[in-house]
Amino acid sequence: MTLQSAHHQNSSLPPKFQSCKPGTAFLVETSRKEGFVALAEGRELVALQVMPSKDFLLQAAYLLADRSLGYVAVGIGPGSYTGTRAGISFAQGLSFALQVPLIGFYSPLAYLPKRPGPFALLLPAKQGATCLLTGECDARSLLFHSHPKLLEKEELASHLLPSHLKVESETALLNLSHLLPYLLKRFTLKEYNPMRVVEASYLYSI
Repeated sequence: MTLQSAHHQNSSLPPKFQSCKPGTAFLVETSRKEGFVALAEGRELVALQVMPSKDFLLQAAYLLADRSLGYVAVGIGPGSYTGTRAGISFAQGLSFALQVPLIGFYSPLAYLPKRPGPFALLLPAKQGATCLLTGECDARSLLFHSHPKLLEKEELASHLLPSHLKVESETALLNLSHLLPYLLKRFTLKEYNPMRVVEASYLYSI
């Protein structure tokens, strides 16, 4: 088993991207059965709508009415392939239409615990395997120890540390307190693809 992703990079920034200023961010996450759309000003959450992922378009239209955005952020999985692609396609179209940057984020980052420190996100995958994402977070930063790894049950223990706060994605509660500063930092440092292409992560077996 392996983790497949599609990623494209380009170092040159179009003029409109260079002139973007931090402002309102629109977030969309549809990789799980229950998704959300949200608006944020910097590190502060302004509005949040949680709904079945299949119904996100109506809620997105409601939040976006008469809004001027600084950037768009979208969950890239791992999760439902169809749901993830729907969210990404919408976010790409929105960022292109508004001529604002598009930033992709690992979907489980919206469900990190409020407690700072090392974490281990455990995501159920196909054929009984687990996708593991480890890192560390505090009030102002979010660091990854590695990209998501697809592990068999017997391999998992060797990748977990006693200090890790284990988070099961299926039971984790929505919490954007770590995600919003992370997205703002990436926007400020221009850590996004100027071609509005994000990395779509999904699991498959071989």
